Amino acid sequence: MTESTLDVSSLRLEREFVHDVYDNIADHFSRTRYKPWPRVERFVDSLSIGSLLLDVGCGNGKYMTIRKTNELAVIGCDRSQSLLQICRQKQLESVVSDCLNLSSFRPQFDAILCVAVLHHLSTEERRRKAIQQIIDCLSIGGKALITVWAFEQNKNGSQSHYIRKESQKEPQIHSKTGLCLHVGGTAFTDQEVLVPFANKTHLRYYHVFREGELEGLVSGIKSAELEEVFYESGNHGIVLTKTRFIQ
Repeated sequence: MTESTLDVSSLRLEREFVHDVYDNIADHFSRTRYKPWPRVERFVDSLSIGSLLLDVGCGNGKYMTIRKTNELAVIGCDRSQSLLQICRQKQLESVVSDCLNLSSFRPQFDAILCVAVLHHLSTEERRRKAIQQIIDCLSIGGKALITVWAFEQNKNGSQSHYIRKESQKEPQIHSKTGLCLHVGGTAFTDQEVLVPFANKTHLRYYHVFREGELEGLVSGIKSAELEEVFYESGNHGIVLTKTRFIQ
């Protein structure tokens, strides 16, 4: 399969099982997403008053309201028009933008969030490109926090809240895509999965990350340094600091 064929295949997969799904489930999804993750909350709380924060893949804007409106300048961006409409109803500053093309933003941000986004990108090349796009938007010394869903839902003897039942013995395969149909609430058996949402009529694509995989994506990036690696509630995360501009 050629590189161009892979690109088309990835675009189709992400359009049908990510973009279209979020537009369809936006209201229901938003009602279930209201509590910030503790590690993300601490990151935002650590920012100096007056900092400029970009939330890439902002969804319904739940992380955009952690701090008071007069403390930070916050902009959110997302692919989903339906989720952005929810942000606008909350009077949050938000625009349409893709994490793979953030060129409309200048390198001016003191901090960037990218929470639960990269696992919806279907190739390593696209995930690496998204990280580079995020770094390009930071000012020198600016920090980015990135989280992804972890393959390891049981780590250091502690099981994540996601696991609610025993794993299935023989995973089912989705006939159209050939991907594993994941049973919600069970341990992952494959990294490339379709996960049902709520009433199971909508399937979302995920690439769940193995330990070390996320930091591996930034190993060749020369414009930023890896400051922190963490795991929280079934998610892998990193914090990056931009160190220089590269033409």
